[in-house]
Amino acid sequence: MERAATAWVCARTPEGPDSRTIAVDGKSMRGSTHRGEPMVHLVSALDTAHKTVLAQQRVAAKSNEIPAFTDVLAGIDPALLAGAVVSADAMHCQRASARFLHGAGAYYVFYAAGNQPGLFAAIDALDWENTPVAHRSRDTGHGRREVRTIQVLPAPTGLAFPHAEQVFLLERYTLDRDGAVLSASAVLGVTSLPGRLAGPERIMGCCRGQWQIENPLHWVRDVVFNEDAHRLRKGSAPQVMACLRNLAISALRLSGGGGIASATRWNHRRSWRPLQTLGILD
Repeated sequence: MERAATAWVCARTPEGPDSRTIAVDGKSMRGSTHRGEPMVHLVSALDTAHKTVLAQQRVAAKSNEIPAFTDVLAGIDPALLAGAVVSADAMHCQRASARFLHGAGAYYVFYAAGNQPGLFAAIDALDWENTPVAHRSRDTGHGRREVRTIQVLPAPTGLAFPHAEQVFLLERYTLDRDGAVLSASAVLGVTSLPGRLAGPERIMGCCRGQWQIENPLHWVRDVVFNEDAHRLRKGSAPQVMACLRNLAISALRLSGGGGIASATRWNHRRSWRPLQTLGILD
C-alpha cells in the first residue's frame, strides 16, 4: 500500500524551480500504544516545495530512525531522488546515509551534533568569528520577529565525512516587538552540495524546509485528522491509516484546494468530489 501511494504521489508531484528538496523526519502515533508495547513510529519523506509525502517507512521494533532513513528514501522513484537535496536532523548525520545519497545521485544537508563528535569538533574549530555572514533572513508573525543568519565555508581538507563540500553555521534569533532577544540558537552543519550548485541562501532554505516539516505534515495529521486520538493498535492498521492520511494530504495539495481543513470539508459535501480530486473523474 505504501508503494502504491508513493507511486501515485511521485507521478503527480511537479518539479520545483530548483532541484527537489526532501525533508525526512519521524513521528510517533501516540494512540497506537497498548499494554506496554511501544508506539508505532513512522519516518516520512516530504517534498518541501509542494508539501506532498513521497514515502513513509515504519521503524522496526527495538530499532530507531537511523536504518529507516535509507529505507524510506529507497521507496522513492530513483528518477525523483537523483539530483534531489535531502535534509534531516542531527540523528541522521551518518556516514552510511551520506554514502547512500551520493550513490543515488542526491545531495545531503545534515546538522552536526554530539552523535558525531569528531565531525562537530572539526567544524566548530573553524574560524567562524572572522567569517562574514553570507545570508540573512527576517520573518515577522505572532508579535515576534525571527532573524536567521548563515555563514558558509568550504569543507576543510581531511574532514572525516563522505562527500562533504561545504560546512555552515546557522544562527536563529527570536525577538519581541521592542527588539529584545527572547531566544537564540546555533547549529553547525555539513552538506555535499558544492558551491557552484548551492550558495548560502539555498542551504538556509533547505534547513528551513527541515524545520517546517512539523506544520504541513505532523500538525495536519494530529490536528486536522486527529491522528493521536485514534486507537488502532494491531498489526499494520496504524501504518495503513497514516498512509491514507498522507495520501489525502498530498492529493488535496496537488489539487490546489487551499487549506487542508477547508478542502477536506469541500470534498466531504459531495460524493463525487474526492474522485475528482484523485483524478478519477473529470
